[in-house]
Amino acid sequence: MDVRQVPTLGLANLMKKITVLMVDDNAVVRKGLCTLLETEGNSEVVGQARNGREAVKMAHTLRPDVILMDIAMPVLNGFEATLQILAANPERYGRVSVPTGAIAEDHTMTLDVMGVSVGFTHGHQIKGGAPTWWVKQAHGRQEIGHADILVTGHYHHLAISESSGRTWMQSPAMDAGSRWYTAQSGASAPAGMLTFLAGESCGDRGWSDLAVL
Repeated sequence: MDVRQVPTLGLANLMKKITVLMVDDNAVVRKGLCTLLETEGNSEVVGQARNGREAVKMAHTLRPDVILMDIAMPVLNGFEATLQILAANPERYGRVSVPTGAIAEDHTMTLDVMGVSVGFTHGHQIKGGAPTWWVKQAHGRQEIGHADILVTGHYHHLAISESSGRTWMQSPAMDAGSRWYTAQSGASAPAGMLTFLAGESCGDRGWSDLAVL
């Protein structure tokens, strides 16, 4: 999961390296990701945290551009840490991205992002289509049933669907794409990270600037 500042366009920002806070309880993972980011050249890791509680403190003091956060951690998990960081720094962080593969098949998560409700769940739950699933969740009084945007993963190919003023986004894989999808459909499923802006300022949809990086 990462929480990042909505960038302001300008020459100074284009030249400035992106500052990153790395959060993971596994030291080997932290080291590997830090090496990968710094080798790429546009990022600078300014801090490393071993759990969510450390991440909340370091986010407040370091104010990095991007926070790469693990989900399952001791002391305070990544979901709770993210909520605390957003609540404590609303003017700083306005973008959230979640690796949907980290969410168990029977779990959901809902975040309020600048006045827009964004829900996350595993792709296996969306049987019969997102609109039908949304209705069932709403009838069961689940918070995600009222989300404006639903983001799912697992099937590893990009798909966007809009219905009744709400949007379902099926995110692609960040590794090699989906061989299964390609074999079944004959279409390619290129790898990439789905990104978009969310918030009331994005218009009636509640989102804009969707891209796969």
